Amino acid sequence: MSWELKAEGEDTRLPQIYAVSGAVSGGGEGGLGAWAAPVDGVIREQLERLQRLVERGSPEPAKAGK
Repeated sequence: MSWELKAEGEDTRLPQIYAVSGAVSGGGEGGLGAWAAPVDGVIREQLERLQRLVERGSPEPAKAGK
């Protein structure tokens, strides 16, 4: 996994690359490909929490109606 902060005007971008290779023992459907979407979801959630922390001072989502 690699992270790189990039200035973009007055904003900052955080491109992230996560590469996995290998074999999963036990057979089953999909091999490593079956893990891609769940892992993407976890990483996306963590990056969204980091963004909220930096922008608002709290990693927690805004409460409904506020």
